Amino acid sequence: MNQRFIFLILTAVIFLSSCRKELQITNDPTAKLQFSTDTVFFDTVFTTIGTTTKRIKIYNRAKNAVNISKIDLVEQTAFANYRLNVDGFAGNHLRDIEIPANDSIFAFIEVTINPSAGNLPFLISDSIMF
Repeated sequence: MNQRFIFLILTAVIFLSSCRKELQITNDPTAKLQFSTDTVFFDTVFTTIGTTTKRIKIYNRAKNAVNISKIDLVEQTAFANYRLNVDGFAGNHLRDIEIPANDSIFAFIEVTINPSAGNLPFLISDSIMF
């Protein structure tokens, strides 16, 4: 009888301690995101390869979670194909990405350019809107 009672108590403690708390998402307009950089340059790496990936880190310094309602790749050019992967979600138009309080996520930006194309432009640019 005594062992059964101890087993039930231990099972209840383990079960209750393993529950995840729901994120408290802030609606405070003063909660701002911070970025590891505001500009990503791919430079002249395209003379030998056609694809490269850069990384930025997005910080939430607020005491509550933040929901990024949308992340969009603004332009697509005929010469380059940009792709995004934010916190494991791939796509050029992402919705509802959450960053827990005092945490951060990674965003990966990939571009593919044909290095053998004859008339490559000198500068290919695009923007990411949060």
